[in-house]
Formats: sequence, structure tokens, C-alpha cells
Amino acid sequence: MSNSRSLANVQPPPNPAAAGNRRALRHGVHSQLALAPRAAELAEWLRATVPAAAETDEPALQAAAMVFAQVEAGNEYVAKHGWFDSRGKPRPLMKVLPTLQAEARRWCESLGLTPAARMRLGLDAARGKELLGDYLDRNYGDKS
Repeated sequence: MSNSRSLANVQPPPNPAAAGNRRALRHGVHSQLALAPRAAELAEWLRATVPAAAETDEPALQAAAMVFAQVEAGNEYVAKHGWFDSRGKPRPLMKVLPTLQAEARRWCESLGLTPAARMRLGLDAARGKELLGDYLDRNYGDKS
């Protein structure tokens, strides 16, 4: 009897949260659900940008896109709210963001998104040779 009486006193909150609310969301870098739309956009960009991408690279592209979306969300939060809280202490995000940025740099390197990575893959040299060949053919081609 006492249990039923105590349950009767339980009231719903005066302003219940709607489905999909973001009340508890702070910077969002850990919320893959919140970041999924932006990660999908970035994955599409990566598919078009990564040199010599293959279908088998899709898991790597998806993972890199999510990390890039996390870094974007973290950077936006810091730009809006600053590095420090109202007490002058670094925000907890400042422990996570450098790790995410380092992971993003590693993805850029492994996917050939930096000049140095493309050189290691031989992609810039191959492209330069192709451009030089086109130029030579156009300007000094067979004149006989």
C-alpha cells in the first residue's frame, strides 16, 4: 500500500523533453547520432577527394569522416564558448580535442590527403609526369 501511494506522488516533469531533444548535449563530439549527417557529407567529399580510392576503402573513409566531424564539432564549440569555463579552468573538451585532431591528421596521412602523403604514395610524381607529357605533346608534338 505504501508503495502505491509513493508512486502516486510521482509527477511527470513540467516541461517534458520531446523525442530527439538535445538538452544534455554539450559539444557533441561523442554523439555519433548527432554527427552522422555531417559525417555522411564528409564521407561523400572524401570519396571524391581521396586519390585512387577504392570500394574497399569505404570503412576507412567512414571512420575518417566521423573523426573529421568530431573535430569540427569540437572546434565550433570552442569557438563559441572558449577554451575555459566560467571558473577559468580548461573545459573537459580540451582533453579530448587534441587527441581527435591527432587522429584526423593520421587519417589525412593514411588517405593521401597531404602533399607529403601523396609524395610517399608517388601520386604527385605520377600526376606531374602525366601533366608534363600532355604539355610536351601539345607544344612539341609530332610536327611531321
